Amino acid sequence: MRIAKGEILIFVDSDSVVDEDAPHYIVQSFVNPKVGAVCGHAYVLNNNVNILTKMQDVRYYLAFRVNKAAEHLFKTVTCCSGCLSAYRKEYLLEFFDKWLNQSFLGMPATFGDDRSLTNFFLKKYWVLYDSRAMAKTVVPSNWRVFFNQQLRWKKSWFRESLIACKFMWSKHIIASLSFYAAFVIPLISPLVVINAFIYRPIFLAQVPFFYVFGFGMISLLYGLYYLVKRPNRKWIYGLYFCFLYMAFLSWQTYYAIFTTRRNKWGTR
Repeated sequence: MRIAKGEILIFVDSDSVVDEDAPHYIVQSFVNPKVGAVCGHAYVLNNNVNILTKMQDVRYYLAFRVNKAAEHLFKTVTCCSGCLSAYRKEYLLEFFDKWLNQSFLGMPATFGDDRSLTNFFLKKYWVLYDSRAMAKTVVPSNWRVFFNQQLRWKKSWFRESLIACKFMWSKHIIASLSFYAAFVIPLISPLVVINAFIYRPIFLAQVPFFYVFGFGMISLLYGLYYLVKRPNRKWIYGLYFCFLYMAFLSWQTYYAIFTTRRNKWGTR
C-alpha cells in the first residue's frame, strides 16, 4: 500500500473475482474530493452448492442492495467489504499506522480490517457504495466454517460499532438513528426470543403466535424483495436465513462479545 503509485487503492479478497469493468466504475466517485472510500457489490460465486450457500446468496444480495444502498444515500457506508473496495491513498496515509497497529482490550486487532479501515474514513470523509462495480466471492459451504466466520464478523462488528458510536451522532440524523438502532437491536434480540418462546409460554401460558406471525411476515418480505430483483427459486432461502439467525446466529452475538479478546481467525 505504501509503495503503490496510484491515487486510488483497490482491494480484492483472495477468494473473490472482480468483473472486468469493476475498476472503471469504482473509481468514478472519487472525482468528488469529499469521497474517501467506495464499496463495490459482492455476489456469491458458489451459490448453488447446498442450502447454506443458497441462503448466503440471498443474504449477500440484500446486505449490499438494501443495507449498503441505504447507507450510501447519506454517504455513511459502515463497512467497505474486503470483496471489492477502493480508497483514496492520500487520505488513507493520514491514519495508516494507527490502522495497522490497532488493538482492542489490549490485544492486536487481527481481523475485521475492512470494517476498521472504513471507520477511520467515516470520521472525516464520505463513504459510498457503487452497485455497478461487481465482484463474486466464495462463501463457506461447511457449517463449522460458516459459524466460525460469523463469530469473527460479530467480534469485529462489536468492536468497530463501539468505536463508531463515538462519532456517528454527528452524521445525518436518519443515518445516526439507523446506526444506533442496528447496534442495539442485535444486542437485545436474544432476550426478545427468550421472552417469546420461554418466559411467556412457561410462566404465562401464552403461545407466541403474534411473534411468530410478525417474524414470518418480515422474513417473507425479505425473501420477496430478492424475488422481485432477481427472479429465481432461491428467494425462499431468504426466509430460511431469517429463522437461522433467530434460532442460532442471534445467540452467537453474546458469545462473540464475551470472547472478543480471542483473535484467532477461525477459518484458516
